[in-house]
Order: sequence, then structure tokens, then C-alpha cells
Amino acid sequence: KIFNKNHVTRIAKKLTISDLGFLMDVSLINNFIKKSKEIRIIEVGGGYGKLVKIFYNLYKGKKIKYLFIEGTVSSLFFSYKYLKKNLNKVKIGFYYEDKNASFDKYDIIIAPPWHKINKSYKFDVAINIQSMQEMDQGHVNFYLKMFDEFLNYSGITYLCNRRDHYFKGQYKFPKSWKLIIKTESPRSFIRDFPIEIYQKQKNKVSQNINNLISKLYDYRLDSKNWKILTQAKKKYKLY
Repeated sequence: KIFNKNHVTRIAKKLTISDLGFLMDVSLINNFIKKSKEIRIIEVGGGYGKLVKIFYNLYKGKKIKYLFIEGTVSSLFFSYKYLKKNLNKVKIGFYYEDKNASFDKYDIIIAPPWHKINKSYKFDVAINIQSMQEMDQGHVNFYLKMFDEFLNYSGITYLCNRRDHYFKGQYKFPKSWKLIIKTESPRSFIRDFPIEIYQKQKNKVSQNINNLISKLYDYRLDSKNWKILTQAKKKYKLY
């Protein structure tokens, strides 16, 4: 329904900034996701599971395996209850009910970061939206390394995190990740809040291209901020 024109007018009036963010997330991932008989997704810090629900509604009839990792126990329980209610025909494994949960038994596994992942199991998409921005350097390094370890070649990593939030350290991306997109997010077009898509390659990637795409993003961001500050000085109404 997200991409059905007949629904656009009716739902547009109810959309929030958060909704627009998720719509853009799903739309971009959908363009770059590997279309195969089975789509495998790993998401870290997915809150109550809204993106999981969107994917299962979008890809109805497709086989999806979704590993949902969340660091807080309350979020794990809430996401489990939310997804059980909204995806009642999907087999959902919950770490605190089955510590050996595997994709042989379940379509979705909801688990804490210490859940042991089968090292032979590879994913097509890795996602982190607005949670690395709240971590420290050690945790960001840990999850980027996890993504790299469990991604298929040509698999993508989708990130959307504020760079002026709690975490102001470095995102140490693997040398084999090719930057496909770095652009502004509807969550904030003027803050340093990029959407980034990386694709895992078999060999090291030239960092010149990655750096160029990053520089173009910086240029656009600076231009928008300058324009808004100029309008503010002239006492124009900004919103």
C-alpha cells in the first residue's frame, strides 16, 4: 500500500516526520535490495519493530528472514508483543523464550546483541537507524564489524544517524564497502543527519570515490544551512 497511488492522498494528511523518514528508508532500501527468493535482513536498534512490519507488508508473498537485535530488554519485549500482534501469521522467535532460536524454525528472531549467529548465515541487508548516534565508539565499531562479517558480497548496509548527537566519534567503515549514496534525510534536511548506503565488495574499494560522495553531501548541507541562516537574518518565516 505504501507505493499505491490510490492511497497517497488519503494517508498523506496523517504522515509525520517520523513516517516520512521510514517511507524514505524503505523506498531506498527497496531500490538496492537484492531481489531473490529469500530476503535476509539484520537490523540493530529497531525500537518496537515498525520497520519489520513495513517490510513484511511490502513483500507479502516473499520469503523474508529478519534478525532484529535490540540492546534494551524493555524494547525487546515490546517489539515482540507488537510484532506478534501485527504479524500473527509469521513465525517469531524470542530469545527469552528460546535461546537457541534459529531460522530453521522462525522467520523473525528478536534477540539481544549477545545472541549467537550462525557464522555461515549471510544477510542481504544490514540496517541501523538512529541508534548508533546514541552509542559510544566501542559499540559502533562492534556493530559495523558485525554487519561486515554477516553481509553477503553485494549486500548493502543502510545507515541513518545524526552526526551532531551523543556519538561524535568515527564511523570506521570496512575498506571493502563502496559508498553508493550519502544524502540528506527528511528527518532533518539541515542538520548533519545523512542517509548512507554502502555495498560490500570482494576487494578493497578506492576511497577516492567514497570521499567524493561524502564531500558532495557536505557541500549540499553547507549550502542549505547558509540559505536558511540568510533567510533568518532577513526575518523571513522559515516554517
